Parts: sequence; structure tokens; C-alpha cells
Amino acid sequence: MPSQPAERAQLTIAPTTAPTIAWLLRGDDAYGPRRMAATLSEAVRDAGARVVCLAFEEGDFAEERRRLGFEVRVLGLGRPTSYSGSLLRKASRFLALARHRRRAAPAIAAAIREVGADALHFIYASYFEIASSAASLAGVPAFWEMPNNVGGGYPFGINRRLYHHRSARRGVTPLAISRSVAATLGPGRAPVEVCPLSVDPRLFDPARVVPIERRELGIPDDAVVLAVCARLVEDKGQGVLLEAMLRLGDPSLHLLLLGGPLEGPLAARLRETARGRGADGRVHLVGPVPDPERYYHAIDVAVNSRLVPEPFGLSVVEAMMMARPVLVHALGGPAETVLDGSTGWHLQDPSVEGFERALRRVLADRPRWRSMGDAARSRALAEYSSPAHARRYLTIVERTLAARR
Repeated sequence: MPSQPAERAQLTIAPTTAPTIAWLLRGDDAYGPRRMAATLSEAVRDAGARVVCLAFEEGDFAEERRRLGFEVRVLGLGRPTSYSGSLLRKASRFLALARHRRRAAPAIAAAIREVGADALHFIYASYFEIASSAASLAGVPAFWEMPNNVGGGYPFGINRRLYHHRSARRGVTPLAISRSVAATLGPGRAPVEVCPLSVDPRLFDPARVVPIERRELGIPDDAVVLAVCARLVEDKGQGVLLEAMLRLGDPSLHLLLLGGPLEGPLAARLRETARGRGADGRVHLVGPVPDPERYYHAIDVAVNSRLVPEPFGLSVVEAMMMARPVLVHALGGPAETVLDGSTGWHLQDPSVEGFERALRRVLADRPRWRSMGDAARSRALAEYSSPAHARRYLTIVERTLAARR
């Protein structure tokens, strides 16, 4: 599909006002949070701001930041525990985080002061108490880039109330990655900014990537290839999508799955399902890949098959930037990024029957795939490129700093 090479726009801030931002990392960050931190921090640095990475512990992501010329300080504080499981389990982890905060927050505050940071940026919700306390101690604002929806399983919405109370008290600005995520936090004392994620248009450029060819993946040239770029876990919906595809009875349809683990129970079930239906040659499990942009040349339509609302769906924007139309669940972030019937398709019911109906609609639009892909790339360049993201983000940072001054 024809595309014009994307030149990365530069956002320059006057040296007298360019902020220094401390980016709080885990050190071995992976998957979505890693891509979030990498893309925005690099775009912000390209825009003229100074970015200093503060890592809880050493890891491959911290090392990658060093190789790219970032100043990295490893604090040796140990990785904070994450929230998961039942309310009782989350309560116990909250107590563990409180103990960690008493030790870690002063150390992070000291590092913020030492590097002369004007603000602190963090991603994980489990870092909220530690990061917000550290920023408050250091006397700087904090920006919480929210990667997920705020869960509603707490009595009386106590988690939302706490987030708003702590944010207002400690100078934290929540940055929702979609309007959908902002809605899960709800109204309260702290103003929530919507700052959608982005991808680097230099990296995700169909005219510049060195593509993976279909023959390297064992896919015929005349196949119709659907692809999902996501971890192989139940709620990502790969199993439901596969069943829907097989029900169509079209031997030209192939499914390419980028993500792992390849040795997990879902991967085993997908292989068994394909084998039992005589379609094992049409399902291609590649595993996690560091360069997803190289695979889009081999696919026709990207699919975000997540069964529950996706907070944003970074792989959706990556596919759009690579000039591919995308089928998405019509709830959550992807429903905001993909324009139904123009840059892709919305799926109302993420069941096997719903996906089957949606795939029939996708196949009926086959003559329009090229123009839809071009429209998807144009939209991604305008709304979800990393330079545009950096402009939005730094405008929020500068406005916040000016208000404090």
C-alpha cells in the first residue's frame, strides 16, 4: 500500500524553559509500559527537554536507555509489588507498598533533587503512593500516565476517591491514555488530562522498514492474513477469533499471532484447535517480537480481539501507522482511534458469533482495504505520532509548572 515517508517533526522548547523530567522506571519494564515509556521519553527528549531515568533496579530496559544516551540512575530500591487478585490480596499488597514507600519515597525525592528535575513521570498504578509521595517531598509535580482502566470492584469507589484525594494533595496530574480510561477514574478533585499514546512514525513507516516476507512465515502469497499482536492470554481473545475464522470455512484465511508465551496453555489449545480442524497450516504462532513493524507487510487486516474494553490498544495505532485497516472491539480506546467503516471496523459483540459476523463484513470490504489502510495511516500521523504526543504532553507539563511558579 503506497505511503509517503514520514519525517519526524521536532518540537523545540526555549533553553530557558525546557524542563527536566525524571522518568521513574522499573528497570526491566516490558510489553505496553515499556513501549509507552520508550516512545514518549524519546519524543520528549527530541523536543528539547532533559529526561533522566530513575530505575528501581537494574534491568535490560535501563541498559537500553543508557545505550540510547539517556542519563540513568539505578536506585537499588527493589521492585514494588503490583496490585492483582482479590480485594483481600490487594489490601495486603497495599500494606506492603506502604512499607516500601516509607523507605523508597525519600530516596527517590533525593534523586529528583540531585538531578535537578522539575517534574516526575511514572506509569504503573502500583507506583502511585511511592511516586506521589516522592514528588511531594521533592516539591515537584508528578504526572501519572495511566496505562489501564481504574477498576470498579472496590466498595463505594474508594480507590477512585483515594486517587483523586492523593492527586490533589500531592500535585499529581493523571494522564489518561484515552477518554475511556479517563471515564473509569471519574470526576473528582484532581483534573484528568487525556493524552493518547503514540508510535514513532520513523520506525512504523511502510516505505522504510525491512519487511518480513510471507514465505519466511510459511504463509502463501495468495492468502488472506489476519493478525493479532498481543500477549497470548485468554482476555486478548485469540481463541475466540480463531474459532470465528474457522467457522467461515474459507481455506485462504490465515491467522498470524505475534506474542507469547508460546508454551502456555492458550498456545497449546490454539494449536490443538487448528490441528483438529485441519487448519494447523493456517495458524502461525510467532511469539514475542521486538520489531512488530516488520510483520505488517505480510498481513492484510490487523485485529484487536480483546474481549473486555481495551484501555488504548497500542498495537492498533501501530497497525494504522503501517497502513493497515483494523478490526476492533467497539468499547474502550480502540473505538476512539479507529473510525468505523473508514479506517477499520467496530465489533459490537466480542463473541464467536460476533467475530464471525464482523469478519464477513471485513471480507466484503476487501476492495477497500488499500484505501482504508491509507486513511488509517493518515489518521495515525495526524493524531497518534510521537511528535504530536510530545507536543500535547509538554504543553500540559509547562502549564502545570507555570501555575506552580
